[in-house]
Amino acid sequence: MKYSLIAAVCGLMITTACASAPDYRPALTDDGQGYSSQVIEANRYRVTYRGDTAQTSGEVQNMALLRAAEVTMENGGEWFEIVGDETSGDVRTQERLADNGVMSRPELRRDCGVLGCTTRGYPVDVSRSDIETETRVVYSHTLEMVIHQGAKPQGNSRAYDAAETAANLRATID
Repeated sequence: MKYSLIAAVCGLMITTACASAPDYRPALTDDGQGYSSQVIEANRYRVTYRGDTAQTSGEVQNMALLRAAEVTMENGGEWFEIVGDETSGDVRTQERLADNGVMSRPELRRDCGVLGCTTRGYPVDVSRSDIETETRVVYSHTLEMVIHQGAKPQGNSRAYDAAETAANLRATID
């Protein structure tokens, strides 16, 4: 009994941990979940991260920042500056038929003959179903960045240290 309870709790914790961790990976298609990077010109890149229906706008922005930090380090930079960014949401609506069980309703039948008419009630089973609509938003965040080397300037709120940013944001998704 004690061991099965411990096993159940451990299983629940593992399932919860796996279900709550965002999926950070390259996008496999143009509109697929994940990140993509595009060179615009020397040291200037466009980075996009498209989330899934479970990710918030803030989580998607953090993933794009993480990818920007990685691109900076992959290209020999120490810090990057965001020169433009945009968050957008793609609203997805899904309708599905929800089965609400079976209910019984009376059906009247009237039979007439030579001696008169009789009315009888018969129970009829009817399947009940409703259309349920679920609306979710898929956020994507695109930023344009410039990669720099050397010391990050103080007082520029759009400048990020690549190594520090990557370490801090990776800690939130691991």
